[in-house]
This record gives sequence, C-alpha cells and structure tokens, in this order.
Amino acid sequence: EIHAKQKGYLQIHNPAQAERLEHLAQEKMHTKQLIAEIQEAEGAGEVALTKLGQAAASLHSANEYSTWDTFFGGGVIATHLKHGALDQSENYIHSAQIALQRFHNELLDVHEMSTKTLQVETDGFVKFADYFFDDLFSAWSVHSKISTAREQVSRVQDDVHNTIWRLQDKHSKAANYLQTIEQEQGAIFNA
Repeated sequence: EIHAKQKGYLQIHNPAQAERLEHLAQEKMHTKQLIAEIQEAEGAGEVALTKLGQAAASLHSANEYSTWDTFFGGGVIATHLKHGALDQSENYIHSAQIALQRFHNELLDVHEMSTKTLQVETDGFVKFADYFFDDLFSAWSVHSKISTAREQVSRVQDDVHNTIWRLQDKHSKAANYLQTIEQEQGAIFNA
C-alpha cells in the first residue's frame, strides 16, 4: 500500500522516476520468470545426466560381455548375457531420450525468456540428441557398435554437463541482476 502511494506521488511529481519504476517492475517480473525457467532446465539436465549415467553403466556391462564373447570364446552364456545387457541398455537409452527431450524443451523455454540484458544462448546446447538416437540398437551385432555407442553416450554426457554449467552461470547472473533491480527500486522509493 505504501509503495502504491509512492508510485502515485511519483506519477504526479516525477513522471520520469515513475516510468523508470514501472520499467524496473517489468524487468523484475521477467527476471524472476527467467530464473524459474533456468531452474527447471537445470533440474531437467540433472535428470538427463542421471539417465545417461545409467545407460553408460549398462553399455559398459554390455561391452564387457561382448569382449568376453568376442575375444575369449564366451559361448552361449556370454552371448545371452551380452544380449540381456543390450536389452537393458536399450531401455536406459529410451529413458535418456525422454529426459533429453524434456531438457531440450526446458532449454527452449529459457531461450524464449531471455531478455536483451540477460541473453541465454542455447544454440549448440541441444544438438546432442540428433546423431545419438538414430536407431542405435537395430544394427548391434558386433563389439565395435557397443564401443561406438559408449563414445556417443560419453559425448552427450559432456554436452549436457557443459550446458548445465552454462545454465548455472546464467542463473547466477540473473540472480545478481534481480538484486540490482531491487536495489534500484529501493533507492527510488527511499528518495
């Protein structure tokens, strides 16, 4: 109520300050929304990293069975274990796909919320899924395919990790900007 009265006073006696105060209020609201979107994207990225970690562990297991089967004559048991691990890997990869899609969507939300003052670049952040999810498991019949898939999962993990780091940096900058806005608002009201 006090702020409303102060705004009314400023509109009559100092329209420039009143206009600046209105601009700051809009920037504050927009920055808070941006911070919320960044937090959602960070959370989605962490989930994606977890799912990718599960897929990587499962692929590591499949690789060990494949090595045993391919180079040490593992026989029927090793082949069965290898295919079981591949099936499990496929399930983990599918979960990772869903998590990466959610992460991608959250990054797009962050990009749409960006302001001229707080640009959050997502170009390049979301390209990691295209090469990775192109029917990875349909042709798995040799050891080298598993190794290739492990390398791809590792690259995607690196991309997600780097993206989360950039989001955390933007989160920090947005929080600092919000604090600056609030300080300027306080200075106007206290003047």
